[in-house]
Amino acid sequence: MRALLEHSVQSYGPLPSEFRPRRSRTLSRPSPYPKKRISKPTLLVDQSNGSQVEIKESSATPVPSVKIHIPSTPVTETPPVFPVVRVNPPMDLCTMGAKLEDGMYKDRFAFQDDFRLMVSNAQRYNVPGCFAHNAAIALETFFEKCLCYTYLMTEFALMLSQYGQSSTRP
Repeated sequence: MRALLEHSVQSYGPLPSEFRPRRSRTLSRPSPYPKKRISKPTLLVDQSNGSQVEIKESSATPVPSVKIHIPSTPVTETPPVFPVVRVNPPMDLCTMGAKLEDGMYKDRFAFQDDFRLMVSNAQRYNVPGCFAHNAAIALETFFEKCLCYTYLMTEFALMLSQYGQSSTRP
């Protein structure tokens, strides 16, 4: 019988899990390793003055408590107020993408103007050296290179088409 079982495992692989016998958890023996008890700290606040906090560990072994003195004076400093920056006129890549999908750009020059506006806003309203300022400079450089390449390829294609029309072929 054992040889037949070994042959079927070698030929067909192991038995799928739904056909394997299952062991009941009630029949299995308990783990020989004791479970570790996780203790959580407990906060106790002295209600008389509200400034004493006592932290105790809730565990079986006694742990000395730690007392922390929290000042009960109100905070007199106010957080800094940053000015509200109004970018006029605002422009971002999402707006440009929506305008492009809706066909709101009449020509490539309108798209270029919006792109240059977005880059100039990023450079104007961000501190030089920060991520947004540096990214705007890199994006502008890449955009200008792409424009030059596109312009050169368009001019080259125009020259080829004019050359092909003017020359006579045998």
